[in-house]
Amino acid sequence: MEMSYAKIILDIDPTANARGIEAYMRSEHGTLDHLPREVFVKEIKMAAACDRQYPGFLDLLASTY
Repeated sequence: MEMSYAKIILDIDPTANARGIEAYMRSEHGTLDHLPREVFVKEIKMAAACDRQYPGFLDLLASTY
């Protein structure tokens, strides 16, 4: 059974903007299947920090996908 990226993101950080973080990660990496878990976790933390610093940025980015 394949997990959605949103589910993985929320398992790592239940307070995360999963849609926005996935969009951010796709803008940086294109496809996400190849990322090792430690990189995935690091990217989630970085995107969440961006979202706290610039509220709405990740939603704006996600709207472009």
